[in-house]
Amino acid sequence: MEKNKENRESRKLFFRKGHSETFHHLLFKFLAYCYFWDEPRELIIEPNYRFKGYKPDLLQLIPSEIPRRLRKDVGIWVECKDVAIKKLLKLAKTLHRSHIYWFHLDHYFERLLANPKILKKFDSQTNLKLIGIDMTYQEYDFLAYQMGDNNLEWFIQRDEETLIIIDRTWKKEIEFCTKL
Repeated sequence: MEKNKENRESRKLFFRKGHSETFHHLLFKFLAYCYFWDEPRELIIEPNYRFKGYKPDLLQLIPSEIPRRLRKDVGIWVECKDVAIKKLLKLAKTLHRSHIYWFHLDHYFERLLANPKILKKFDSQTNLKLIGIDMTYQEYDFLAYQMGDNNLEWFIQRDEETLIIIDRTWKKEIEFCTKL
């Protein structure tokens, strides 16, 4: 078991930025991946998977509960940054055995959930979680800018709801805040 833990700790991630994708979105995918760092099954980044025309940012497939079924079920579906609320609600209803996560800045969720109509829609979904990332716009822009560096090398430490990112010249502590 210790050997497996060592392998996970020395994991290297390679992100490929799509033509129209921003470094801000890439940063959210990285942070979401780190949130699930200790999951026994690894998440797939930008999977070649579609469900009802939707494509996740990160995905975890699990063996089907139906015996002899070749197709795997969705265990975790992750969306990052800007997502239509209608899409999230549709995913939560149709993938009722799956866990749907939406990652965005914490203060974005605070403003969004201040609207009682939206809050009511989200409260009815038990498998949908909003994970706020607690950082300022300046920190967010700085880290996204760093993602554009050619030879980026970050060391991460994950502890409960906190992620520490260490670079050669700086150290940043980020908290994950579960909203629902």
